[in-house]
Amino acid sequence: MSERNHYHIAIIGGGILGCSIAYLLSYNLRPGTRILLVEQETSAGFHASSRNTGKVHAPFLYDPSKRKLFAKSASIGFEMLAQYCHSRHLPFINDGVLEVATSENGIAHLDRYIEWGYSNGLSQHELRYLDKQQVAALEPNVRCTGAIHCTKDASVNYGEITRSLLVDAQNLGCEVMFETKVLSLVSAEHSYFDHGFEGLHQDSIQQQHPKFQLKLLRKRTFSETTSPADVRPGSLPDINVQTNVTHSPADCQRLSLVDLSADYLINVAGGAALNLAHGMGLAKGYAALHFRGEYWVAPSSFRDLTRMSVYSVPRYPEYPFLDPHWVVRIDGSREVGPNAVLVSGPFAYNWNQNMRLILPKILQSIRDTGRVGLFSLFTDKKFVTLTLHEFRSSLSKRVMINRARRFLPALDPSQFTKRGTSGIRSSLVNPDGKFVSDIFIVGNEDSVHMLNYNSPGATGALPVAALIVDRIVKQDRFRPLARSYSGEKVGSARDLGPVSKWDIHHIGDLLLERTGH
Repeated sequence: MSERNHYHIAIIGGGILGCSIAYLLSYNLRPGTRILLVEQETSAGFHASSRNTGKVHAPFLYDPSKRKLFAKSASIGFEMLAQYCHSRHLPFINDGVLEVATSENGIAHLDRYIEWGYSNGLSQHELRYLDKQQVAALEPNVRCTGAIHCTKDASVNYGEITRSLLVDAQNLGCEVMFETKVLSLVSAEHSYFDHGFEGLHQDSIQQQHPKFQLKLLRKRTFSETTSPADVRPGSLPDINVQTNVTHSPADCQRLSLVDLSADYLINVAGGAALNLAHGMGLAKGYAALHFRGEYWVAPSSFRDLTRMSVYSVPRYPEYPFLDPHWVVRIDGSREVGPNAVLVSGPFAYNWNQNMRLILPKILQSIRDTGRVGLFSLFTDKKFVTLTLHEFRSSLSKRVMINRARRFLPALDPSQFTKRGTSGIRSSLVNPDGKFVSDIFIVGNEDSVHMLNYNSPGATGALPVAALIVDRIVKQDRFRPLARSYSGEKVGSARDLGPVSKWDIHHIGDLLLERTGH
């Protein structure tokens, strides 16, 4: 294999975490370190990083004893995102949020959230309890028993942030392949093959000196300048919609195979990350479930209903089913959502296709992998009941909007006529059939795999990236750039943004301070 096709580090996944890692890696390693980011879509941040509420979350919802890394990363990430957006002239609106209880039972949850918020670094000025009279004075159209008002909660466009991070990484030397899918991945001990590509000839790959050999499937007509507005999920033929398809000869003519090698692998492929990890022999007892969050866009007549977003206390916090919120977006629009509809995969946006595939996918996963935990979860009556209820909210606009009417009674389902942009989050299930509550990373000295990274993942992407990059830099195998954190990278006259002031070692230490890692 030619030196041209060899990279020191390969990053799989161009979401906000992958692009944050690329940005920090490219800055903290010496020029000449070859870093490649592989993304299957036509742009960065195509899926969950652009398909979310757009909120920079304050860490009051995260139990510091169970969601330690999520809580700490959200706390640190808020300030880092604000700095980055300011440096890149991206909108960052600190608009606050209300978390409401609609019954007396919810008040105890609010008390607990306040305790968590203070433990996670919020001040009494940033987080306070309001009774229903105080809520009415702040937001007259909200009805509740009590609420938390958090002033440290912001709105952004995570898609724009993700694409900006990648541009910065490229300007620092990171290489990018868009419209490129990992077809196979072979290490000295293990191998991964995407079995959705039986129609393509696969040559055997011999393990040589590099730790990883990758075979990539790349669209020949790929463009690095395609606007996200011009494309849609699934634009790469049959690659990111289904995993059990055979490509036609016409499709194969539009695709090419690329062989490359890498010394270090960073797997941040979102909902597809677990399959790669399994291929490497990691996290074998774990399974992933995928939930599509759907939204309804509020008509302009409801634009002034509230000034800030309104969330309600989840009735079943042990499951990934949050009641729909009233979301105030960065552009001033309002939406109701998301629900959490169980879907067949990380790219299952098509409703009809999902209904056809969901049950076979679940049964196949249980049967082929022997995952006792997944079987245990689907024999949990409460989980099954909640899953069916979420399907109802997907089928019925009225059911969906009425869930938000519990705290915003002025909403009229008949006036909602436009669906918002849905997004899919992936949740990891452990061998006992329980959802993993915190960030979950596995790996070894040659690779790192992010397997559980949902909300507030976008908020905490920069500090989590700093933690991962710090671990790589500490290995001293990729020639870290020795310098203080008060100046720009040697030889660069370009504005690098706040990365020149971020001490990844200190950020990594802060993240792990309370976790006992």
